[in-house]
Amino acid sequence: MPANVSEATARSAARQVWFLAGLGLVGGLITLAAFGWILRQTATQREEIDALQSELTVLVAAADSNLARLRAELTGYLTGDEREDGEKDWLLHLQMVIENSRSEARHPEIEDHLAQLDEELLGLGVLRDETRQPGSYQYRIEGIKHEQIWEQEVQRIYDEAMQNGELQKGDFSYPNMLPFKYYLDHGGHNCTHVYNSDTSTAEGQTAANLEGRARMLRMYRFLKSSIPGCEQVELKTMYPRAVARETYRTEGEYIITEEDFLHATDFDDKICNAFNYIDMHSQETGCDVTFHESEDLLPKIPFRALIPKGSSRITVAGRIVSAHRIALAGIRAQCVCMAMGQAMGAAAALAVQRKTPSREVSSSDILALTIEHGAVKL
Repeated sequence: MPANVSEATARSAARQVWFLAGLGLVGGLITLAAFGWILRQTATQREEIDALQSELTVLVAAADSNLARLRAELTGYLTGDEREDGEKDWLLHLQMVIENSRSEARHPEIEDHLAQLDEELLGLGVLRDETRQPGSYQYRIEGIKHEQIWEQEVQRIYDEAMQNGELQKGDFSYPNMLPFKYYLDHGGHNCTHVYNSDTSTAEGQTAANLEGRARMLRMYRFLKSSIPGCEQVELKTMYPRAVARETYRTEGEYIITEEDFLHATDFDDKICNAFNYIDMHSQETGCDVTFHESEDLLPKIPFRALIPKGSSRITVAGRIVSAHRIALAGIRAQCVCMAMGQAMGAAAALAVQRKTPSREVSSSDILALTIEHGAVKL
């Protein structure tokens, strides 16, 4: 010990050294314990991941097996000598389920099975046009001070925004037939077109949603920053998804033509009325409405247009009616879809009661039953 260092000082220094050494040892042990715990957790998670992968492999294999079995059973059902050809029509429902879930089936072999089920077992035709009406995205903007809105002023501001690219074509659906004040009067609502509106697949629905919401946000920002009286507007309602005006349609025993609709053909097998005008939306112009020459002309929907061609025990209703796309523009309204649905519900009920294919039920009986339950007389 140096002469100038007291024994007490030396002991104090020694205690500090031993304390620091002990602290370091404890810290090391804690670190090692924590590292060991992490390793154990990682191993456990790895085991869980491996187990999950094994389970998924089993599920995919089971799905393959079940689909193969289903295909074999259905093929046997359809080719059995004791079966009537018409009894395969119930499989259209299976096709609809397949189409709705197709985007979730990514396994190549499952896709192959589904494609074979579509092509070989169903074989019911559909109609589809390359050019389709724009869809729509609905929302509502509130807080507009309408007493500050001057029609000519807001029209000028809107036109300038379209010219300088602040707004885009389709942000307002009706530029060819209505002033921009109409959009403000309705708080947006159903005044926005969606051009990418093929909602028949999950991917198409997502694309339509994204386009619609982008248009909504652009219009909201434009109103808040540029339109007098809209400085404090709020986006009050935003619908969960964009909607399409047309996608696929059934290829029916009869296809309603544009001439049928415009001339209000009085079909022998009519089951409900349609609108008396054509409401045709387009990317080129916006929206064009064509009325019939006379208010006495009221188009009808024939039963044959709701029977898929070649089927006997299935009917359709709504926007998948068998019709030319221009005729569809006057048929697709909700009230007409409701009337078709009620008529086909009546057809199904009568078919069950009589133990006969639905296509063999007379349209007059269908009409009588719907009128009995409150439908409009034809």
